[in-house]
Amino acid sequence: MPAHGRHGSRWTVRQPDGEAHFTGVAKWEIRPGGGRLLSSTLFGEGVAGGEPVLCPKPGRENVSDAVWILTWVYDAHSNVSALVVLDGEVRDAALPELARLRVADGVRVPFGFHGHWMPEPELLEHVVTHSLDSHK
Repeated sequence: MPAHGRHGSRWTVRQPDGEAHFTGVAKWEIRPGGGRLLSSTLFGEGVAGGEPVLCPKPGRENVSDAVWILTWVYDAHSNVSALVVLDGEVRDAALPELARLRVADGVRVPFGFHGHWMPEPELLEHVVTHSLDSHK
């Protein structure tokens, strides 16, 4: 997952050794000389997640952990996919689930459906080139 903010919070996926899928999200504090695990969430038994995406909370972009974390999960027991929204600001506890938006029963969102990462200058160029204002 990409870094966000100016300070030390970083997020990673949880992936057991030998497994091909993600089982949760972890939040780390990174500082010169070391770091520590701040919080972590597991999706649950039989539930695997896709690549999480960080969404800055409006008006709080300068706070390193003021984000919502969005990820698709698939529950193999119920054969249901859902978009899960976690609160990235929490420390020293599990990242709370704020919302779970289920798709229709039996519909599975593939694990390959994930974010697209590009350097900020390239992203800004793309936004300027493809903005609605440029098509007037």
